[in-house]
Amino acid sequence: MEFHKLYYSLFQDAESHLQIVRILSKKRHGLNRLDLLKQAGIKSSSRSQKILEELEASGFLMALPEVGKKARDKCYYLSDEYSLFYLNWIEPVKSTLLQGVEKDYWIKQQASPSWKSWAGFAFESLCQKHISRIKDALQIGAVTSSTGYWHAFSNGKKEGAIDLVIDRADQCINLCEIKFHLSEFVVSKSYAQELAKKSSLFRERTKTKKALFVTLITPYGAKENAHYLSSVNSQLTLDALF
Repeated sequence: MEFHKLYYSLFQDAESHLQIVRILSKKRHGLNRLDLLKQAGIKSSSRSQKILEELEASGFLMALPEVGKKARDKCYYLSDEYSLFYLNWIEPVKSTLLQGVEKDYWIKQQASPSWKSWAGFAFESLCQKHISRIKDALQIGAVTSSTGYWHAFSNGKKEGAIDLVIDRADQCINLCEIKFHLSEFVVSKSYAQELAKKSSLFRERTKTKKALFVTLITPYGAKENAHYLSSVNSQLTLDALF
């Protein structure tokens, strides 16, 4: 198949590269280096580091640093759209597809939980690839800044995570929530409370004194109801990325 030929034409020992890509295709929020190598069954070494560097340089992976951690503590994401689509939608039903699919098969998949999960994954990846455009849309493109992700754990359980953090030199931080929805997104009371909790937890754990601004990124915008106004400072849509 073309998918495997692609990797074997680019890399020596491509099976290790493929194993890493397969693992990340199921991890919407990515994995740090040690967890990724452990799940892929690859020993941490100069060779494994070279594999990650090759995949990143070739555009198959992208890496974001974790806020407040050393530069080495990066989170790796699968950023190649073809690989993401193939591993989620082609490979699992390859034999069926070779025999021909039922009428309107792909349209029917849009109602499935798997499609919604994959669409959210793909939208988040799209946003991560256009961070410079996001900064421009927020009118902070001229401000020196660093970007990363953030999550908090307590007793091994995740307490909260922020998809994209833009730490600015003007003493401000944008906490970006990336939310996929097929129509205008409506901020509920519970979601507004979740955003407030994340902001509070971020300030507590990072001990930052900077001003925090919650930015909501959705394909078609969010309705500016009372819950939105109480929890979100700004919003961007798909148009900001292009």
